[in-house]
Amino acid sequence: MQNIHPSPTRHFSFSPQEQLRVLKEFSHLQIIGIYHSHPLSPPTPSQEDKAYMFFETYSNLIISLQNGISFASYRKIQDKTLAESVLFPNTL
Repeated sequence: MQNIHPSPTRHFSFSPQEQLRVLKEFSHLQIIGIYHSHPLSPPTPSQEDKAYMFFETYSNLIISLQNGISFASYRKIQDKTLAESVLFPNTL
């Protein structure tokens, strides 16, 4: 989805129309998480990231491009942001 925020290098906003279109298009799938990148900072949630963690059932994966590629996942439960493990299936 396209970033429509006036400061796109520091923030991200969806177009409500585009977000609704995508949710309708993929309504047959179950959302298990949301991801975004931090190109210039570590994969820790900012205050803004924490403010937009609305659903306790969603993982919030942050991919950092600072000093290579790293990632971390978080879940907000009862207003606490908790780190969670990320497991990838064996692809060999």
